Amino acid sequence: MKGIIIASFGSIYQDAVEKSIGSIEKKVRSMYSDMEVRRVFLSDALVEKWNEKYNEKISSFTEAMQDFARLGIDEVYIQPVTLVADQCYQQMRKQALKFLHSNEYGFNQVNIGKPLLTSLGVKNYADDYEATLESIVRSLILLVGFFMGSLQDVNYEFSIAVLEGMFPAFLYACIFLIPVYRRRKLYKLIYNRALRICGSKRKVFLYILLGLHGKLLGINIAHKNKFKWAVIILAYIIFVGWSIQSEMPFILKLLVILIATYRFVVAINS
Repeated sequence: MKGIIIASFGSIYQDAVEKSIGSIEKKVRSMYSDMEVRRVFLSDALVEKWNEKYNEKISSFTEAMQDFARLGIDEVYIQPVTLVADQCYQQMRKQALKFLHSNEYGFNQVNIGKPLLTSLGVKNYADDYEATLESIVRSLILLVGFFMGSLQDVNYEFSIAVLEGMFPAFLYACIFLIPVYRRRKLYKLIYNRALRICGSKRKVFLYILLGLHGKLLGINIAHKNKFKWAVIILAYIIFVGWSIQSEMPFILKLLVILIATYRFVVAINS
């Protein structure tokens, strides 16, 4: 027999859970009607608070696995509904492996899915944490460029003209910074991981600004042959040379060269 566990961190707000996790659970039940489906919270504290507050009880991960064992289910699929591999997710993985290797429960197969964002710590594989850091830096560079461009050829005395010149920069700030604010918890997790690896706040910020994201997250730089090095260096020289010779405004030239240099450093350290 087969069973599915939908694992989330948890919540004490029933309406929010039913609209999010509940809708996912219904979809899974409709697609896999021949399999047992369980909803679990990975936070034991939230399981306890939920069961105190509501009549409809919810299980912890351990309780769900023990229930599957009693039903004779020997093949389990665990799908986390989490953003990153936090402590609760790591703890769940350890518990799942203990159940799998224990002769007491009789599980033949336990399959564990990944969170939305993952980092294997290996080059040549998609690294969501590194991509997130790059998107933050690119957004900040573009934001500075647009802000400087909006003030170009504008009277710097305080006047309506200055406000009109700054208004586009304000719009771009909203576009770039609102997503950054909404993902602030994710950035904090990435920052804490980088801080554990580097051991210094100064190093973390320096590596971010220099595009050394692989080193920041403890990922080894992939080996490059002579052809790859030639392509990276030649592409950078041609692009910067073209930018300098072009008739673009100085601010735009500066922005383009800054972005190209940043990408060049990232490419070297990838």
